Amino acid sequence: MSDRVKAILDASPIIAFFAEMCEPKILLLLRRLGYELLVPTAVSQHDIVREPSMTILAKSVVSGSISLLPPVAPEMLAAFMNSHPSLGEGESEVILDSTTLNSNLSRRQRSLDTLIQAAESRMSIGTFQGNSTWNATR
Repeated sequence: MSDRVKAILDASPIIAFFAEMCEPKILLLLRRLGYELLVPTAVSQHDIVREPSMTILAKSVVSGSISLLPPVAPEMLAAFMNSHPSLGEGESEVILDSTTLNSNLSRRQRSLDTLIQAAESRMSIGTFQGNSTWNATR
């Protein structure tokens, strides 16, 4: 089991750093800070569907910078999405993966938006708006 903090990413930070800001290295710097970057299957297959995000994500997975999580059991995903109809498949997998990881490791969940906003405040740049969830566990 890795000592790294696990960060489960939804599509928002991937698209923001890889495509909109054209700064994939900034997101990948989190690895040097001790984070293990994880992306749910649904996010990689259904949400990251445009370039350059698709290619950068694929290269990051091949290089080991980002790891793909296995798919959530279809019946579990369907039940969750039925009770939360406003969420997409990728968002649902992020939440379910985070919950599973948290229950297995008894750690807390945080919002990646909070991390990004704190960084933006320190760097005095505009606010990034998203609904990303990341999971901080050791």
